[in-house]
Amino acid sequence: MKKALGLLIVLFAPFLITVGSAMIFMQPLAIKLEYSRPGFPADRYGFSGAERYRLAVIGLKSVVLPGYLDDLANARTADGKKAFNEREVSHMRDVRKLVAVLQELWIVMAIVAAVATAWLGGKSRRYWGYGGLLTLVVLAVLIALVWWNFDWFFTGFHHLFFEGNTWIFPETDTLIRLYPWKFWDDITWGVGIFAILVSSALTLYGFLAGR
Repeated sequence: MKKALGLLIVLFAPFLITVGSAMIFMQPLAIKLEYSRPGFPADRYGFSGAERYRLAVIGLKSVVLPGYLDDLANARTADGKKAFNEREVSHMRDVRKLVAVLQELWIVMAIVAAVATAWLGGKSRRYWGYGGLLTLVVLAVLIALVWWNFDWFFTGFHHLFFEGNTWIFPETDTLIRLYPWKFWDDITWGVGIFAILVSSALTLYGFLAGR
C-alpha cells in the first residue's frame, strides 16, 4: 500500500509541477511583464499599449476562469468594433475546455498526492525526490524539442489538442496581435525554467531526506 502511494507521488509529480507552473504564468501580471520586455514587438495595426493589455487580459480570463467567454465575445476595441471574430471566439472556447480539464485533473492529482504524503509521513520525502527527478527528465526532453525547433513543438502541440487548422489565424486577427509568436516563445521558456527550479528543489529535498 505504501509503495503504491509513493509511486503515485512519483508519477503525478511531472504533471503537477508542469501544469502548476503553467497556471502561475497564466496571470495578468505575466502579460504585463511580457509586454514591457525590451524588444517585445509592438502591435503593427494600431492597438495602444493599454488597449492591447486590456484585450489580452480579457482573452486570458476567458480560458482560465469559467463564465468569461461572453466577455470575450462582447469585447470591443477603442473604436467600438468587435475585438474578436467568431472564429477566434470558437477557438478560445476550445482552449477553455482543454484548460478546464487540465485544472480539474490537477486538483484531483494534488488531492491524491496530498493524501499520500500525509499517509506516508516523512517517508514521502524520497518519493517527492524521485518525482522531482522524473520531472527533470521529462522537462529535459521537452526543452530539447523546444530548443531544436520551437515552431515544430508549438505546431505539434496544437495539432494534438485542436481540430484541423482552427488554431491558425492571419496576423491581422486580434489573437495574433495580442499573443504573437514571441509571446509564446518567452512564456514557454518561462514555464520551463520555473518548473526546472521547482523540480530541482524537490529532488534536493528528497536527496537530503535519504542522508
